[in-house]
Amino acid sequence: MRLIILLLISTVLLYAEDQSYDVNFHIKGKGGGPDVLNITKKTFQDEAIEKHFQFKPAPYKISKEGSVTRLQSTLSSKKHGKVEFQAVIAADGSIAGLRIWSKPGKTPIIHAFTGKKKTK
Repeated sequence: MRLIILLLISTVLLYAEDQSYDVNFHIKGKGGGPDVLNITKKTFQDEAIEKHFQFKPAPYKISKEGSVTRLQSTLSSKKHGKVEFQAVIAADGSIAGLRIWSKPGKTPIIHAFTGKKKTK
């Protein structure tokens, strides 16, 4: 029980302040584009897809495994479907993961991304 409480406290403390990550997205090995991912106390946001496709920030789940943090979030849009994020955030501030964009009747688009935490 104490271990679970300590894990929950460390998870909450990890995102006690807002964090932003500069990332680059790639599709099947092709060059991609720059973007910014934001994590607040309550929501996850992808700036580019919010700006261009109106995917609003959404809640996220995190789990801690040693020195890495795993993040999962699903952003939704009535017009454009859903975008699922799976990311791994390392202790050094690096981030890597997948963005899976799916829409009914269409083949999902999978983007890999890598990046670094912004410094203030």
